[in-house]
Amino acid sequence: MKENMIGLVNARSVMNKTDQLRKLIIDNHLTCLAITETWQRCNDTDQKMTTKINLPHYTFCGAPRPSDKGSRGGGVGLVMQDSSELKENRGESYESFEVMTLSSKVITIVIVYRPPRKASRKKFLTELRKLLENLSTSASDHLCIMGDFNLHVDDEKNRVTAQLMEILDELRLSQQIMEPTHREGHTLDLVITREDDTSFSDFKVTKEGCISDHFLITFKFSSSMAALNNCMPRFGPPAQPPPPSRDVPDTDSSPAAQHAASYADSVAAVDESAASMDFTLFGSHQCAMTTPWSATSTTTACRNL
Repeated sequence: MKENMIGLVNARSVMNKTDQLRKLIIDNHLTCLAITETWQRCNDTDQKMTTKINLPHYTFCGAPRPSDKGSRGGGVGLVMQDSSELKENRGESYESFEVMTLSSKVITIVIVYRPPRKASRKKFLTELRKLLENLSTSASDHLCIMGDFNLHVDDEKNRVTAQLMEILDELRLSQQIMEPTHREGHTLDLVITREDDTSFSDFKVTKEGCISDHFLITFKFSSSMAALNNCMPRFGPPAQPPPPSRDVPDTDSSPAAQHAASYADSVAAVDESAASMDFTLFGSHQCAMTTPWSATSTTTACRNL
């Protein structure tokens, strides 16, 4: 069983906080860090962001808010360990929130940012339901939806909160964060998983060392080697050695004995190589970054960063 630490934070700009983001990743041993409110400009390429964060073997993948959508702000992104190429994929856009989806054969990660006053809450719930319904049929075995929803889900008497919980119940999804994630005492940042998925655990909200008015959320994702089988190198079944001659003694140096010894050494070398590899959580990534609020969205390619 391989454990990976995943983080979520509302950064309120990554451009001037790259040192702090790097520290968050290192101190919390994060495999990936989801970020809302990146404030990434359209001319801030993913390569530029990766260079600024300057963390070996990690890559930034982002979806900035389009410049024709008003003031700067918004944007979502992910800092993740390098493990494979990311494929471009076109995704559906939404008027009331920004979203970026990354998927592999093992897990689908969805990062959401809902601006507090961009659209009505009714429209947000309608569009969110559509997104969740689509994910319920297309996502990988494990599904994780996280981000800043800008709803007070800690207020059970709030009508919008109640409606959100009803949607999650209908789709057999579960909201995992049960404590305040903002300095003003409300739960705005959420992590949503399938209700029967026990691969996600140890959800924590850390107030110390926060880089904005939101707190850091961390949690574990544990995936069995069976689920990761698609990410593992294929050695194939080893060829069986020829049976040794019955006339060959244990200490014999005949060609048959030498062949058997060579075969045993080769198998041992392969086993040692496989055991030493660090099989990454996500396998072969696909990075589907929906350009926020654009009816004719184009997707940012993250291949070969």
